[in-house]
Amino acid sequence: MSFVKRASKITLRLRSGTIPGTQVTSIDLTGHRMEASIQKAGSTLGAGVLALRVWGMKKSDMSTFATNSLNAFAVRGDQIILSVGDVGRPLNQVFLGTILEGNIDYEGAPDVSFNIFARSGFDANLEAAAPNSYEVCDVASAMEAIARVRGW
Repeated sequence: MSFVKRASKITLRLRSGTIPGTQVTSIDLTGHRMEASIQKAGSTLGAGVLALRVWGMKKSDMSTFATNSLNAFAVRGDQIILSVGDVGRPLNQVFLGTILEGNIDYEGAPDVSFNIFARSGFDANLEAAAPNSYEVCDVASAMEAIARVRGW
């Protein structure tokens, strides 16, 4: 069995505001040690779920994307994009979702990790859809009109 060196890129994007001390709204992390578990990757039914641990982040970046774990309903809408692949080859996006929980894990200090739990399609599930009514039309046309309004 041969082993292949893998590459990864994590993009963390704020829904509003900027990263403290900068004028940017997102950070890209490459070359960090990480452990990721994705459920329903590429599935068309239901939402995908990501559980990610990443080591080697700056404390200020971890604090920026950390959530209020005492209030489970305080989802800010920050996004995470995870792309992976073989070193030297193009990376493939394997997950895009909303960060539901982000916390700094000091338990393994000095090897501190940032833990993220995210869900794809979360924002779309919260947005109210405009009321629709159709006279005589086929289902495909009605679904196409709804999808177009939602940006799909």
